Amino acid sequence: MRALLLLALALTPAFSATIVEYNGANTSTDAIFIGQSITTPTGGPWTNLTFNLYDINDAPSANGTLYLLTQAYAGAPNALSNATPGYLASTATINAGVWSFAPAVSINSSTQYFLYTDANNNILRANTTGTYPDGIAYYSFAANANFVTDPTSDTLFNLSGTPGATGVPEPASALILAAGLAALALVRRPARR
Repeated sequence: MRALLLLALALTPAFSATIVEYNGANTSTDAIFIGQSITTPTGGPWTNLTFNLYDINDAPSANGTLYLLTQAYAGAPNALSNATPGYLASTATINAGVWSFAPAVSINSSTQYFLYTDANNNILRANTTGTYPDGIAYYSFAANANFVTDPTSDTLFNLSGTPGATGVPEPASALILAAGLAALALVRRPARR
């Protein structure tokens, strides 16, 4: 029984935690199409990803579809799709101002990613020389206008996820787990008379 309890605890998913967040000072409000690059810290990979911007009331804000890419994008917001170079995932699932990706979408540690919206978002930006050091802001004022970089500001954002291993275990790991469980079963098995 103890072995089953320990196995159940080992297989229980971890809680969601902030991966990276930026809350700069001297903010302004803009109604624009947003892009933001981020660099993940050590400690990944992460799944169950959520992302949000912040509105004028410092509340989570999300509008439209959010695209997660592995490279910068210089096209227009209305041209974003799963055919966009570097496409990793997208989501239009929004709950309480927060985008949620499919649970299996995974990002790695110490890696730069790029997030872009295809809809106008009324968000807060930090307009300081000490902007988010691990990323770059991108913006577009129209759905058909290309994204451009903004080295003088960054969006205020939060990226969260569940830390830990992703996907199905490798066959060798599964075999070791099965062998260990079989050994526990043999040890716990009562002797025959």
